[in-house]
Amino acid sequence: MEKKAANGVKTMGVVLCAVVWWSVIAMGTAAAQPDTARSGSGPEIEQEIRQTIRMQAGAVNAGDWERFKELLWENDRTYIQERKRWFEDAVSHIDRGTFQMEVESVAPYKPGLLLVNVRQHYKLDGVRHSVRLPLIYQQTARGWKDADLLFDTMTRKNVTVKFSDRLLSEKAKVALNVGEKALEAFNERLQWEPDAPIQIKLYHDIEVFRQSVKPSLPKWVVGWNERGQAIKFVGSLTADSNDETFASGIVHEISHRVISDMSHDNAAYWLQEGLAEYYQRHLLPGLHLEGDAQLKKPRWTLQQLEELNLESLSAREASLYYAHSYDVVRFFMREYGEKDLVEWCAALKMYPDIDQESAIKRRELNLRTREAFEKATNQPFREFARAWINQYENLK
Repeated sequence: MEKKAANGVKTMGVVLCAVVWWSVIAMGTAAAQPDTARSGSGPEIEQEIRQTIRMQAGAVNAGDWERFKELLWENDRTYIQERKRWFEDAVSHIDRGTFQMEVESVAPYKPGLLLVNVRQHYKLDGVRHSVRLPLIYQQTARGWKDADLLFDTMTRKNVTVKFSDRLLSEKAKVALNVGEKALEAFNERLQWEPDAPIQIKLYHDIEVFRQSVKPSLPKWVVGWNERGQAIKFVGSLTADSNDETFASGIVHEISHRVISDMSHDNAAYWLQEGLAEYYQRHLLPGLHLEGDAQLKKPRWTLQQLEELNLESLSAREASLYYAHSYDVVRFFMREYGEKDLVEWCAALKMYPDIDQESAIKRRELNLRTREAFEKATNQPFREFARAWINQYENLK
């Protein structure tokens, strides 16, 4: 009798599982209109997911972006752009042929959606890296498609905040409030407004954050934004974390979005960071910057700053890079002001967009930034650079 009872429970579990899986397919049919021939039992769906994920890993190892892109949910252009940058970096930096994605579990999430826990592995310079990613897969007429990490969402008029852990809900509220205030302030000061709602993604795990950006991302980076992507930030789960410091970081990343839009993503890396540092200090009252050290004397000239790749610097050198960039922008604001900044960005916007990450197109953007400065101010850029450094010539 006991053996029969055990078998009965096991059988019930299989029947219940099949009913749940069939419900997911049936409920997803109306919205996604999938090929009915692809509908099936739980094991069949799980096999489809495993095959999709094997194809994703294979596309990375083969360096085939078009094949990788085919496995992404086409309705989310932001996510596609994020994965494009991740893919380009992965192909350039990951040890060839070492990328793997292993399915740990597959479960129904919402109608037409599955929650798939994936363990991602790869080697970079011979060192093995591993991270667990909770991914959502969307049912479509052409199979299951990768539709980003699992997030909760808060939305207001022009700001959407997605967060990877419900313990980040308070941080999400802060990001929502700061985002709205920052957009209002930028509209008032620079006459800028977004052409679509700002999207902010908060991560509870720094490694998940890094893998949402790119494998080569320096470990000291906790925030990120590039053209066409969501603003990304690591949010602390601890109750004693400083909301003002967190809020200033959100303003920093929103500033990148603003300057990218106003300049058609043609602002030099140092100018992008200098303006982001400037506005996180001066856009909204009451924000606190952790370790906000002022530059006492430059280590680099502006020409040397242009040649540096921020992403290859140590945390200490990166701090100096930010301090130099902020100091140059503060000098510009004192000598010229926001009206000329708007003109500078307008001149930059006349150049065509380069669909590459900022570090790769650094030298071309330096040239464009210099030329646009001269168009906007009618002053030689070299004189501006010399005037900035000359402030410090009598300091010891």
